[in-house]
Amino acid sequence: MKGPSEPMTTCSVCSGAIPEGVTVDGHTALCAAVVAKEKAEAIELAWGVIANAYGGAWDDAPPEWREAAEAWRERFYAPAMRERARRKHGE
Repeated sequence: MKGPSEPMTTCSVCSGAIPEGVTVDGHTALCAAVVAKEKAEAIELAWGVIANAYGGAWDDAPPEWREAAEAWRERFYAPAMRERARRKHGE
């Protein structure tokens, strides 16, 4: 246990105190994996909302809306899903 004069080590990802007996690298790697998973899930959820706008009938949406949705998909959803597949297959 750390003494009163010894500062607790904090994680650079979650800013939480790293428990005694846990390596900084191990804790940070675990937090980074959790954050990456949460980010991918949030992006997937957001894409579900966007993809189902206009009842999923994008042809009914204004052209500028479709362009914005497609740009969002290419900027956020597609890379997140590629990264998810890469991690899943251990590349």
